[in-house]
Order: sequence, then structure tokens, then C-alpha cells
Amino acid sequence: MTDLAMAPIFPVMALSKDSKEVRDAARTSPVRITENGRGAYVFMSEGVLSDLVRRERETCARSGSCHRLGS
Repeated sequence: MTDLAMAPIFPVMALSKDSKEVRDAARTSPVRITENGRGAYVFMSEGVLSDLVRRERETCARSGSCHRLGS
């Protein structure tokens, strides 16, 4: 999986004009969607999201410095 900083970047118009390319990229890594050249959204498949959450949980458990959302 690609680090979010290295994720493919697409303009928001690509969702309608090149949706297959965006979907294909989102099957393997997070995809950054920009509006007017600025980062706006992150798009990914549910499998990629699940993998990302699992890896972050593992990292948190190893480091012992976990924070709950909202705390």
C-alpha cells in the first residue's frame, strides 16, 4: 500500500471523466482528489481502508501511544 503522502493525485473532474482510472488506483492505495489544485478528499476501496486501519492499530499497539478519538 502507498503512503498517503505518495498517493496518486487526481483532479475532482477525474471522478466523472476518468472514473475507471481513479477506481483502479483506489483498489490498491488511497487516492488524493484535489479541487482547484488543493487537497480536498481521499478516496479508496473498503479493502484499502480496512488494511490501513489494521496497520495503524498494529503500529499503535507496538508503540503503546494510542489515543482514542475524541479524548
